[in-house]
Amino acid sequence: MEDLLNLNFSFNSIVHFQRVPPKYVAYKKEDLRKLLEIAKRHDNIYLEILLCLFCGLRIGEVRGLNFDHVDFENHTITVMQQAPYESFITIKTEHGVEKCLNEDCIKPPKSGSSYRTIKVPDIVVDELYRRREKNKQYFKTHPNAVSYWRNYICIGFGGELISSKTVTEGLYKICKKNGLPKISAHGLRHLCATILLEQNVPLEEISHILGHASVSTTFDIYCGEIQGRDNILDFLSSNFDPITHLARKAG
Repeated sequence: MEDLLNLNFSFNSIVHFQRVPPKYVAYKKEDLRKLLEIAKRHDNIYLEILLCLFCGLRIGEVRGLNFDHVDFENHTITVMQQAPYESFITIKTEHGVEKCLNEDCIKPPKSGSSYRTIKVPDIVVDELYRRREKNKQYFKTHPNAVSYWRNYICIGFGGELISSKTVTEGLYKICKKNGLPKISAHGLRHLCATILLEQNVPLEEISHILGHASVSTTFDIYCGEIQGRDNILDFLSSNFDPITHLARKAG
């Protein structure tokens, strides 16, 4: 458009398609209670489920959290990075196939608006305490484990970051085995937005909590027909009490 490329192309021929909002799974109060009760017995992904559901984090943001981002005194977490890729990569060498540490899997958040601090419910703080002690014990009893991710929250086998696939497939297995609607980690993020809407949290604040680039993004995704709202409204025992986006707060 700025004539930087010598192309014989008419930009007027570009066809713009309307964005189709993703369809999310509607969960009733009893479904949600059952999911959490069962997930608690699957301790390896319980905290990850809570962070998506009660804090609205993307799964990459969950994997990118470390304990330096948690303020246990003030019950807040700060999102300042994500781990969208796996922590290990497989490469072919002259000696065969080797598995190598992928330090580059840690990236900045999706957008500038994704940098945010969120007040979290007591249930999440309690699980963060438990996970911290569990991780400490794991590395203490597994001296040969990869120590690079020692301070991270989502530690799995061998000291690696757990994969997003582990969380997703774990969720699917819980749902299938117990007759629950199939839901993904991103679907839990949608439920978080639904609960906030039911609590009459302003749309602008929900946008900050979810880390959307603009309020219009939140509106387009979540302000269609929301099913089961009355069923979830009285489920939570505590409020989210969100802290606004850091840049906005500083201003």
